[in-house]
Amino acid sequence: MTVCAAVCEFNPFHNGHKYLLEKMKADNDFAVCIMSGNFVQRGEFAVCDKYIRAREAVRNGADLVIELPLPYAVSPAQTFAAGSVGVLNRLNIIDSLYFGAESSLSELYSVHALTGSYDFRTKLDAAMKRGASYPDAFFEAAGKDCLCGGNDILALEYISRLEELKSPIKPVAVKRKGNWHGSDTPVGDYASASYLRKLISQGENTEKYMPFCIDKADLSDFTKLEITVLSKLRQMSENEFAQIADVTEGLEYRLKKAISEAKSLDDFFEKVRTRRYTLSKIRRIILCSFLGVTKDMQGRIPSFVNVLACNENGAKLISDIRKKSDIIPVIRFSDTEKLSQKDKMLYEFTSVCDDIFGLSLPEIRPTGYDKTHRFNII
Repeated sequence: MTVCAAVCEFNPFHNGHKYLLEKMKADNDFAVCIMSGNFVQRGEFAVCDKYIRAREAVRNGADLVIELPLPYAVSPAQTFAAGSVGVLNRLNIIDSLYFGAESSLSELYSVHALTGSYDFRTKLDAAMKRGASYPDAFFEAAGKDCLCGGNDILALEYISRLEELKSPIKPVAVKRKGNWHGSDTPVGDYASASYLRKLISQGENTEKYMPFCIDKADLSDFTKLEITVLSKLRQMSENEFAQIADVTEGLEYRLKKAISEAKSLDDFFEKVRTRRYTLSKIRRIILCSFLGVTKDMQGRIPSFVNVLACNENGAKLISDIRKKSDIIPVIRFSDTEKLSQKDKMLYEFTSVCDDIFGLSLPEIRPTGYDKTHRFNII
């Protein structure tokens, strides 16, 4: 029996994701997805609820979908990879990790070897000191032709984390179908998630590019909370900004000055944004500030995972996790009674944040949804 895994957001779930799952199931007996919940790495609310996205993943090939812990889901590539690989490694049931990439695995390993060199680190540090963002500095240090796209950087982080942990999990790179990550140009029946989010926001039909269409009643709208976010940020001190994940190098002073002048979130983004501080980084910082995701939350891998969806095969995997791992699968609220105090605090924190997500829906959801959500085997 072989079990593979993929790290994902499914924001939204599209034909490219379905292709990846089909490839995983063709090569293996079981497929596990560790998926970002209601908040994603771009520093935004997910396009729709995590349970809906997980359900559709199971309907299209996944056997088990678990939630990537919130503090890691809203973090840069290095931390995102550390959290996801850290959880998968501790499950003690995963044989291989699949990921979409623009380059082959051999090409990725060649670049990975390069990034361990003194010359690379020197060039990377020099570019960062000149004010380049991490992705720009990385491509400058490694050579612009060494990689094809942003997915490759994340793939390298997965490989690095697996090596650091001396994990038995084997990396598997799957060539992307369609155009490059983030492209606004569809290729056949394949389109990027960013392009699909744009179509969805404009009320356009996405049926050609997705196995299912999201009901309008399930679409989140972060702009509904804009004044609330600005209000929260205006109350924060420089010291409080300094505790937020991804805030480094005195950025808290720039944030405090910008929020004292900004009249909207877009205005705030423009006041803080520089070549070094990309829009995605600023969005992550703002989301983490609003929710309260601090640096110390990213210092440990929790000993539990929220189970979002599974089929009968996935139920067998949950049983295997309970036997072989120190990770506790949480299916219903009563399962949290087994958690340590720190893990209970993280569960409660995530639940409160999900209640905030409920405010962004067309029909505002009451609190406690995570604790009362009925789990069904699909």
